[in-house]
Amino acid sequence: LPISSNKLLDPRIINNLVSVYPIGILNPQSTIVSNTVSIIEKRYLEKDIFFNNLEYNGFNITQNFLLAQTYLGRQNTKLFTILKWLLENNSPTNCWPESIHPKSGSGPAGDGHHILASAHYILLIRSMLVKEEGNSLHITPIFPEEWLKNKNNTISIKNLPSHFGKLTFSYTFNKNEVTFEMSNKYKNEPTTIKLSLPKLIKQLEIPGETTQNVNKSFIHIPASISKIKIILSKE
Repeated sequence: LPISSNKLLDPRIINNLVSVYPIGILNPQSTIVSNTVSIIEKRYLEKDIFFNNLEYNGFNITQNFLLAQTYLGRQNTKLFTILKWLLENNSPTNCWPESIHPKSGSGPAGDGHHILASAHYILLIRSMLVKEEGNSLHITPIFPEEWLKNKNNTISIKNLPSHFGKLTFSYTFNKNEVTFEMSNKYKNEPTTIKLSLPKLIKQLEIPGETTQNVNKSFIHIPASISKIKIILSKE
């Protein structure tokens, strides 16, 4: 994706990723997006973080969130590297400047507490938890495997607004067993729900039904399901 009709490449090429997110007019897996991401990775990343040497001369925060959203759409775990770096470089008030200087670690220009960066952070975490895909709902399209081992052994979401209504669901982890519970309040019921996990799903147990062998990292379940049990690979 060139910058314009008379300019091919410079760091501003990353802004073209808005066509993937949030506009959604390009498939993140398409060849044109793949080639654009490849150019960004080869030319403009420093230790896997996007560095803009043209505007503010630093690590642009919103542009790194934009790259992270594209990685999410491509099911690429490189987004976790960006997210980890962002969380390690936020302020004591959990905010970011518009850009971070590579030496001082502070903002070289622009807002000190950039509201757009904070909004991008909220939207990235939301995208990791739920994603509307036409008439289907994708729950946890991608998240770090470490979340399976969090100290409370649960991931719980309550009344999250979505195109389908308010979403309430939880995962409870016990070694290689996962219990998923859902009590959504739909205004428009999705035709299907897709669940993704960061490990291979071996079996799916739905109350009153025969255990299903899966051997994939995702499953599809009806929107009416309230509770299921998932068996993960031990590897």
